Amino acid sequence: MNHRLFLFLFLMTILFPLNFSISKENNSVKHKIIDLYKFYGLTIKDNFVYASSVTANVLVKINLINYKKNFLYDFNVGWKKSYARKENFKSLHSADIINDNLFLTFYHTNKVIKYDEKNSQVINFIKNTELEGPSQSILSRDKNYLIVSEYHGNISKFSLDGKYLGSFKKTLEQNNIQQPHMIRFDEKYYYVVDTKSKAIFICDENFNVKSKISEDEIDNTIFKNVSFQAPVAISFYGEKFIFVADLTNGIIVLDKKLKIICQLNGTEIKFKKKIFNIPKIGNAYDVVLHKDNLIIANTSEKNLIILNNFIKIIEENI
Repeated sequence: MNHRLFLFLFLMTILFPLNFSISKENNSVKHKIIDLYKFYGLTIKDNFVYASSVTANVLVKINLINYKKNFLYDFNVGWKKSYARKENFKSLHSADIINDNLFLTFYHTNKVIKYDEKNSQVINFIKNTELEGPSQSILSRDKNYLIVSEYHGNISKFSLDGKYLGSFKKTLEQNNIQQPHMIRFDEKYYYVVDTKSKAIFICDENFNVKSKISEDEIDNTIFKNVSFQAPVAISFYGEKFIFVADLTNGIIVLDKKLKIICQLNGTEIKFKKKIFNIPKIGNAYDVVLHKDNLIIANTSEKNLIILNNFIKIIEENI
């Protein structure tokens, strides 16, 4: 080989070394940031997301087409007439939609209010000794509704008109479910997110545990340092993907075989071979999907992050 050519190639190797590490160039994900002060719970209905704030004590409805914010209620000034005392409305933890009615869960005053948004009318005012630190209301598969009481470690059942139907506390204790924070369900099972146990329990309709998702069950071959530390929310994309919001490890995405396929934390989305840049994710308290867009309650950063076409990004990088 010509000595000058050899020298040229040698210098080029030093100056511009080959890089076989994870690709990160020009990989910013298209996104939308909506400023919201310490919002915790997210609920999707049609083309809107309802966001509730424990700290600011307000409920905001956001149009996911034009991103306009509509502040529905400010519970710092109370309600109408017989419900006017603002002391009744401390720490709005979640707004869940059941049969077109809003079920508003107040963590520190141990109440759930059934509200007709269309007619601006309170339908029912539920307060029960079973409700201690309620964090969520959700429609059950048998068309009643369940109230998750995180502080009390309980899940209670009520009829849609507010009649108390019973408690699952003993069953939860027997199955070592200590601090249920929220529930999701699919066609077969309920998924109970237990922050204290660092696990998601997969249960039948009576909350008998059939299996669970925890550090022992997760395949973290690719992401060896990623595990559940403080899981608070779960969401699904059909039968393909599971999204878990964890206060320590951001958003952890698993496939249905419980293999971690990517992680969203800090300012990065990490895949096996590629890293994407995103706005900073701090303590994420909830995660939901609207079509193929991922929506994150980025509580500590005081905003809502919408990552556009995120399902497509996953499918192209796993």
